Amino acid sequence: MRSKTINAQALAYEWSLSAPIADALPVDLGGGSVLPALGLDCPNCNRPMESSHIRGNVVLIEPGVCRIEGVGACGICEMLTVFSFRCTGDRGSVIVEWHEPSGRRLVHIRPTLWLRCLRHLKKRIGLYRIGGKKKPYSR
Repeated sequence: MRSKTINAQALAYEWSLSAPIADALPVDLGGGSVLPALGLDCPNCNRPMESSHIRGNVVLIEPGVCRIEGVGACGICEMLTVFSFRCTGDRGSVIVEWHEPSGRRLVHIRPTLWLRCLRHLKKRIGLYRIGGKKKPYSR
C-alpha cells in the first residue's frame, strides 16, 4: 500500500481553487432529508472554521447518498484540514459518517420539531418559499 504524503503547498493551492462548500448547500437527499449546513472545528485549536474557509465539492453517489470532500482552513492557527464525509438520507434525517484514527464515527441529524411542523404547514397551504418568492407546491 502506498503511503499518503501531503504536500502543504499543493494542498493550499487546491484549497484556493475550490469553491466554498456552503455554495453547494443545502443538499437534498430525498425523502425529506436535507443537509442544510456543514461545520468543522479545527483539530489543532478546537475552534470552528468559517464557512467560507471550508472548501471542496459535493458529489451525489446515488439517490439519498452524497460524499462531501475538501479542505478546511483555520483562520486562527492557519492549519489546513482534509476531510471526507458520507451523508445518507433516512426518513427526514441525515446520517453523517467519517473516519478518525480511533475508528468510524456517525452523527444522526434529526430535524427539529419546529422544522417538521414548518414543512408540514407549507405543504398544507400549498406554498414553498424559494429564494424569498412564493411558488406553488406541486407533488
